[in-house]
Amino acid sequence: MGNFASRERAVEAWMHLAAKAGWQVARASADGDSGTVEVEGLRYRIRLTPRVRTSLADDEGGTLTWRPVL
Repeated sequence: MGNFASRERAVEAWMHLAAKAGWQVARASADGDSGTVEVEGLRYRIRLTPRVRTSLADDEGGTLTWRPVL
């Protein structure tokens, strides 16, 4: 659990940015998981994992294209 403080800080930063964007954000305190938040009444789990690049199929405009996403 030596990494707990940085994970807690990451969730706090996420909540700050969501609130700054205009969303009503609160910690889901009933759940013991520190990564669970409520955004405008809906419960979300903030996953604190390494980022992974993948491809997304996009058929906008009638043609299938693949684009990288993070």
